[in-house]
Parts: sequence; C-alpha cells; structure tokens
Amino acid sequence: MGSNLKQQIQAQHPIAGCFISIPHPASVEACAVSGIDFICIDAEHSAVGRDTLENMVRAAECAKLPSLVRVPDAKSGWIGWALDSGADGIIVPRVETEDDAKLIVNAAYYSPKGSRGVGIARGSSYGASLLSDTESAHDRTCVIVQIETLEGVRNAQKIINVPGIDAVFIGPFD
Repeated sequence: MGSNLKQQIQAQHPIAGCFISIPHPASVEACAVSGIDFICIDAEHSAVGRDTLENMVRAAECAKLPSLVRVPDAKSGWIGWALDSGADGIIVPRVETEDDAKLIVNAAYYSPKGSRGVGIARGSSYGASLLSDTESAHDRTCVIVQIETLEGVRNAQKIINVPGIDAVFIGPFD
C-alpha cells in the first residue's frame, strides 16, 4: 500500500484483510505473503496475550503489513496496550452507544483528541521516536468499532457520527 491504513480506509479504497487467531508470529508471516492489505490480530476470541501480541505486531511490521488488533473490550486497558505495541489501529467489539464510541476514541487518541497515556514502549521505539509518534498518531491510528447487537443497530447513526471513528464493522459472527 502506498499510504497508511487509515488513509486507505478514509479514501474508501477497496482493501482486504485477514483475522488471525493463531497466537504465533509465524501466522502473521504466512498471511503477509498472501498479498493482503492488512491483518487483524484477534485478542478477543483467541489465546493472544500481551507478549504474543507484541511479537505478532513486530512480525507484521517486518513484513510492511499494517496491523489492527481486535481488543476484548473498551475498558480493560487493551486499547493502549495494542497501540503501544505498534499496531496501526484497533477494532473494538460490542459497541452499543454513542458513549461507548466516545470512550473508545478517548482511549485511542492522545490529547487533545483523547486521553491516551504516553508510554515508553515498542510502538515509540522505546521512547526514541516518542515525540514524532505522538505528533503523527492522530493521522495514522485507525479506530474501528463493531456493532453487534440490536441496541448498537438502534444507535448506529450516533455511533458512526462520533469524531475519531474511522470505520464500523457491523454484524454478529464478524
């Protein structure tokens, strides 16, 4: 891809990705050679843990393959962990209300757009690129929500209109 994943999504270019639930970097490498545009590491319905996640994101980065992480929820700290690992964005399941969407945006973006904490982690080259990463994060961090319930469908328009939401994934069973 010529531009970052967020730009591709915003431009509404057709892109194809793959969910990965096998908790091993080799699964990322196997997908990378297929010619897909991005991967989504599934930390909601798999045994992917924080240590494995970081190595899977590293494998994607080595293959120049953008990575998303489907986090288990919006409240457990996984949003920050996924982004600190170097992932290009997140997918958050079971979003039902405008307030849920606002909480997610707040957790995913640095000030002034949100309140994501700044940490010395892999995603910022352990602090070496922290300043430039925090300055460019709003332009490259993908925030995608999943609407999977009737309440979410009823509130879909309000959820979609929350500034900072880049895309919506609709339907149960993904």
